Amino acid sequence: NTRVIKKTVDRFAFTGLIKCGECGASITAEVHKGHTYYRCTKKVAACTQRFVREEALIEQINQAILKVFIDNEGKEILTNYLEKQNRQDEQASSSLLPQLQGKLREYDNQIERLIDLYIAKEITQEEYQRKKAKLLNEKKDLQGRVDDIRTNGGGWLEPAKEFVITCNRAGSVAWQGNPSAKRDFLKMLGSNFILKDRNLLFSIRSPFDKVARIGLKENWLPREDSNLGHGGYT
Repeated sequence: NTRVIKKTVDRFAFTGLIKCGECGASITAEVHKGHTYYRCTKKVAACTQRFVREEALIEQINQAILKVFIDNEGKEILTNYLEKQNRQDEQASSSLLPQLQGKLREYDNQIERLIDLYIAKEITQEEYQRKKAKLLNEKKDLQGRVDDIRTNGGGWLEPAKEFVITCNRAGSVAWQGNPSAKRDFLKMLGSNFILKDRNLLFSIRSPFDKVARIGLKENWLPREDSNLGHGGYT
């Protein structure tokens, strides 16, 4: 005795994502005369918030997504810049690593000399323990730097390039009429979504918040002039 279970498709892409900014209740959606409206469920407390049409909500979502949009030209500039920085980092690491390894050997030598002094009873056990602990802690910190260079050298490049690609994709997400894609991007972009006075408010996650603050592509990188330094840009 089998029966077919029909899978229902969620018609309202943004329910379950947004809370009411006045009472904290969930935002629900309903259809009236062919139009979708989002409103507070008013299940927590008395609430004065009014409905907002889906078209108006989507327009706000599109504007939010476009705040982190990097166009194709900006994508190419940033990708080239990141690859250049990675090459410089690799060159710096290749010259720094032998220096750090040499310092590690120096610590080993100092510890051996300290042991000889202790055996020869030229220092007390208390002095020996104190100096040995200091040397071992310093060596451990230095070994951490060496391990970090070996493990993570250049490891930031691909995630950084992927982030630039994601920001570039923001344009197509905002411009095409796919509410589910907009919802997915919005969840990646921010958190704590609330609807208050028909305005969508939320916190932008890092590092998207930095892209949103910069805004204009002209501010992304310093222009080449008489000062070719990095100019304080992060």
